[in-house]
Amino acid sequence: MLIKEGHYLLIIIFLYIIVLGYAKYVVSQNIDGLHLKSGLLRQYVSEVHGNMFTMKCNKCKRSYVSKTAVKTVGQRCLNIKCFGKNKNGHQCRGILYDTILDWEHQLPIEELELSELHSKMADLCICLGTSLQIQPINLVPFNAKKNKGKVVICNLQKTNCDRKADLVIHTYVDDLMMSLMKILGVDIDKYDEIKDPTNINHEITDWSIYETDLKKVREIKRNTTKSKKRKKSETKFPNPESETESPHTNQILKPSKISKLNNIDNIIK
Repeated sequence: MLIKEGHYLLIIIFLYIIVLGYAKYVVSQNIDGLHLKSGLLRQYVSEVHGNMFTMKCNKCKRSYVSKTAVKTVGQRCLNIKCFGKNKNGHQCRGILYDTILDWEHQLPIEELELSELHSKMADLCICLGTSLQIQPINLVPFNAKKNKGKVVICNLQKTNCDRKADLVIHTYVDDLMMSLMKILGVDIDKYDEIKDPTNINHEITDWSIYETDLKKVREIKRNTTKSKKRKKSETKFPNPESETESPHTNQILKPSKISKLNNIDNIIK
């Protein structure tokens, strides 16, 4: 598979910012599988439109990584037996299908739920290289604003969601992210095929989202919501003593209007 170096480097950057803690989660509309090939773990990515390197069983609903790109689209049968086993240890009798959505398909429930849960907890959602036209996934980043989070859009052209964003940047995503990595002082390595689960020598990789994964994130979301409500209550009814000592501690600043920047140099400066 031929990979445009700049595009793949961008995916490697996502891997790094996740590992280093600068970002918590990636929601991808791409089906090229580059997030998977970079070595990004399943727990950090939702692929809402599918992946050309994954297959899903029609019976046990588990997903697996394919060593090569699938030859079909539209969630069609691949005529490959499921690799999984049932509770009794017997081979699953299901058949694997591709995971790539067609226009009439609904978004996968688990992928969408995880996207929404993480966006609702986010302090910042960054939309990179998307026109934000396809519903309902185009609405997901703006869940952050319900909890006073911010939304940044980076796209060459204007989008219909620009007016909802806190910052709009019209430039190439590659340029933006490379500049950001320089500011953060992060050196980016090249592609490492050892970390690539599609590598022919790599063992079969389970790419499933399990109910336990969903429960874990739901619990984190509940705890985060409780924590924010507690902080909001403390802000609403501050301690009189601390207010006397520092009257400006609880000053609330209103969010600024949308900033429209035409190039990356404006940010760096």
